[in-house]
Amino acid sequence: MSALIDILPDSILLEIFSSLSQKKLCHVALVCKHWRCLAYDGSLWRSVKIHRLKPYHLNSLTERRLGRQLKQVVLWRCSISNENLFYFAKACPHLQEIILRKNTLKLQRRNDLGKLCFPELRVLDARDLQGYVSHVLEMIAGAPKLEKLAIDGSMDGFFDYNVFRSTPELRTLDCSRCMDVLDEGVAFLAQECPKLESLSLMRCYMIEGMTLPLLFQRCRAIKSLSLAYTHVTDNVLMSCDFDKCCLEELDISHCPGVSSRSISYITSKLRNITYLNINSCNYGPHGIHRDILRNIACNKTLKVLNIDAVDGQDGADRDFVKISQHCKSLEVLRVNKAFATLAGLQQCLRNLPFLKRFGIVNYRRDHLDTGLEVQYVLQALATFSPKLEILELSDFLDKETSEKIEAFYRLMIRCAGLRKISIFTLNRDIFVMAAQARMRAIRSDIRLVQPTMICPTPRVVTTLPHRSFDQVVYSDTDKRIQDDDDPWIARKYY
Repeated sequence: MSALIDILPDSILLEIFSSLSQKKLCHVALVCKHWRCLAYDGSLWRSVKIHRLKPYHLNSLTERRLGRQLKQVVLWRCSISNENLFYFAKACPHLQEIILRKNTLKLQRRNDLGKLCFPELRVLDARDLQGYVSHVLEMIAGAPKLEKLAIDGSMDGFFDYNVFRSTPELRTLDCSRCMDVLDEGVAFLAQECPKLESLSLMRCYMIEGMTLPLLFQRCRAIKSLSLAYTHVTDNVLMSCDFDKCCLEELDISHCPGVSSRSISYITSKLRNITYLNINSCNYGPHGIHRDILRNIACNKTLKVLNIDAVDGQDGADRDFVKISQHCKSLEVLRVNKAFATLAGLQQCLRNLPFLKRFGIVNYRRDHLDTGLEVQYVLQALATFSPKLEILELSDFLDKETSEKIEAFYRLMIRCAGLRKISIFTLNRDIFVMAAQARMRAIRSDIRLVQPTMICPTPRVVTTLPHRSFDQVVYSDTDKRIQDDDDPWIARKYY
């Protein structure tokens, strides 16, 4: 006697099975032969995540289960041979996205495999790899429609600029922490990939920026550029034609060769900027020039701002209030020694109704000055920033009191979306007060982070550029992005 569910047509059963995870589909396949055929239907296996498999098992899986309808494959901590990649290319011709993360690539010496060809591949993430990583270059060379590519330092010693001859459609490239990337490579990239829109050279320490003018000349569509931790200089940046470019996102933080001179020039040219990170450059003893703050105030489209402040006796309250009045769309703001008065901070926060991430380094005139008390900062945030999600507090010297614990408590109650508080200070009392308030507010969902010298300082408040590879491919809601600003579980540090 057949069960009632067997009366349902196959189309309905496939719709039901589509809501199951791949692990549960494998369990369903054990029920009967009919369900086995349905559970392994290609329409249910268009996206596959594979963990910790060896080359033999990958070949078996590719031959028996994965087919022509597969469009996305995620390989995590697997051992992958060139034979595996060849089988993927042969069995899955419509593959559009390959994520290779923390894998070990092996070489199997076979002469009958031929060249790798992924005619429909659009996205390739090849980071944190070990072994014979030149397989990645073969994949890039065989993907003429590749649009988004991410590589890192695991390619050092194998990287070859000539692969970009095969990627005329490339739009997003992340080469962060890749020591093989030189200025000559940027010039070659500009010649071969004119459609480039987003480029990250973060921590590419060999970059001096000599070919950046050619990049802006050839890649007119470039909208996002990260040069953080490189050796670009004022002279190079001032020789770039920012008048004719459509740059919207710029990160030149932690560049020792960049000063107020070039940043003042850049901010005077860019009027549609949405993302600007100019933190920790070589501003000298007097801090950032006020002309830069006035130029920034002209960008009404600004959403993310990370900036050092003027190192004066009166702080930069007026300048930042003016920025907040004109840049009301700001969602992320991190300021270093900017607010000398509580009134200035309150006025700034009052003008930013969409603020979600806020970081503040306390303003102290000298080593004896304690600066603003943390309770007033917390009260201002609780009053004017109910959408707050992430908070960074740096250089606060407050001792534990019941009033300050109450301020933390009210912030956690008022800001329902708050999920992380990062505390950069040697003062343990701040962390203790936040922990006590979290227990009282019953907010176990709020993570308290106190980075140490063992963990490199992460990017806590300032998000990745919106057009960066990780944001475009994985989006803000993906856990892999959220983990990047957590120093204990982050994939990478900033």
